[in-house]
Amino acid sequence: MEQPLFPDPGPLLDRASRAGQAGAERAGQHAEDCRPGWLDRAAALVTTFAQAHGLFLLEDARCFAERQGLPAPPDKRAWGAVAQVLARRGVLVRDGYAPAASSHGSPKCLWRVVR
Repeated sequence: MEQPLFPDPGPLLDRASRAGQAGAERAGQHAEDCRPGWLDRAAALVTTFAQAHGLFLLEDARCFAERQGLPAPPDKRAWGAVAQVLARRGVLVRDGYAPAASSHGSPKCLWRVVR
């Protein structure tokens, strides 16, 4: 019997998840450094969108926020920091995956509003 390439993917997935979170945090901090108050404004607009839609892709909330006049961050990964902040505050939770237009249909997290 052939050995699997990754016998236990848990540690690799954990490491990849931590790296993604760290990258989002760096991008969020950079957005905040370039545009003070950006993270709070983005979080407020995503919360408004979430309360109206319940279950959503972050890219849809991003489009809403930008239509409301929020400037785009220097790096779109900053939107991951917004989701992380709202998850830590108990406003959002992950709730599955759906294909996202921004990534050629690859699956991205669905977010659900908690409160």
